[in-house]
Parts: sequence; C-alpha cells; structure tokens
Amino acid sequence: NASALSVGVTSSSEFVDIELRETRPAEMAVTALRQQLPAGLHIVAYRMLETNPAALMKVVNMAGYTLDVPLTQPAGEDVLRAQLAALLRAED
Repeated sequence: NASALSVGVTSSSEFVDIELRETRPAEMAVTALRQQLPAGLHIVAYRMLETNPAALMKVVNMAGYTLDVPLTQPAGEDVLRAQLAALLRAED
C-alpha cells in the first residue's frame, strides 16, 4: 500500500496500483479505465507489472519535490543555495 501524504502536502500526480480480475492487454485495460475517469483526472503513464509484484512503494524508486518560498527581501542564487543547504543539514 502507498503511504498517504502528510497534512498540508499537495501533489500534482499520484501512483495507483490496480489489480485486474482478468488478463487484458495493457492498452485495452487503460482505455477501459480512461472511459470511467471523472473529468479532469488523466492517466499520463502506465506500466503493467508481473503477477504478484512487490508493493507499489517498493517499485517506485524516486520522488520529486518543489518548494515555493516567498522572499521577504531580494536574495541571489548563492544566498538561497547556502540557506537551503543549512535547512537540509538541520535536525527535525
């Protein structure tokens, strides 16, 4: 099972694992699924996994994050990089 995002964390995309009752070619399964999706929800990529695959979170091996920080004063790239490095070194 995939882990839920923390409160206040948003996502621009999600992973979902779906187990089919019968074997179908990938394109046929995705076409049928797309016909049932609500407006605004799109499948942008898919991958069929072998029978009895590992949990989805074991298959997914990356994540990307974007951090939007409003600046209270002008800052150059070097200052921002130094402050970000300090933030990443800080303890929780």
